[in-house]
Order: sequence, then C-alpha cells, then structure tokens
Amino acid sequence: KKSAVAGQLVTFSKAFLNGELEEAHESGKINTTAWEPGTVHEVVWRRYRQDINESRMDVLVELYIGHRKNHPTMTAMMETVAAALKDVTGVKVCRINTAQNFVPPFFDRE
Repeated sequence: KKSAVAGQLVTFSKAFLNGELEEAHESGKINTTAWEPGTVHEVVWRRYRQDINESRMDVLVELYIGHRKNHPTMTAMMETVAAALKDVTGVKVCRINTAQNFVPPFFDRE
C-alpha cells in the first residue's frame, strides 16, 4: 500500500512529465485577513487567480512598488477610493506589490 507522500510524488512526477505544471513565480506572503468592503485588499501572486480572476466583483487593481517616491500619498489615495466605494455593490479595490510578486505580462508595465 502506497503512502500518501508516495502518491503525491507520483502525481507530481506525471504532471511534470506531461508538461502540466504551472510556472512558478515570485509571490509575497499570503494575506490571511479577509477582504472587507471599504478597504484595499493586498493581493499576492499565489492568490491572484482566486482574488482577481475568480472574483464575482469588478476589481480595481493598483500595481505599486513599496519604495516609490510618493508611496504614503498613493497608499492614502487608494484607501480613500476604497472607503468611497464601500457601499457600491460588486466593486473590490486591490493592490499588488510588484517588488514582491509576479505581475502578468498583460499589465504591460514597461
């Protein structure tokens, strides 16, 4: 009888050999706090699919880098936007730290 670990190893190996594994990318620490309306949700790459792509809401996403010159001002601005949208149904405000997380190429950051 195979152990659970052996079974996982076989599954992983088959997925690798079949080219079915997703690429690994840099990701910040997962935010364990649930998003609340009126707040800015900090999204990391590991949760991007769930927090952004699979969201049933429209999502306003800010891409930022923590050491930007005007970081405190921009952070306050996004928090103000989130607070203003608190009672708007179906809208979620998020941000992604680009220094800690992979950013999909379609954001065209160049």
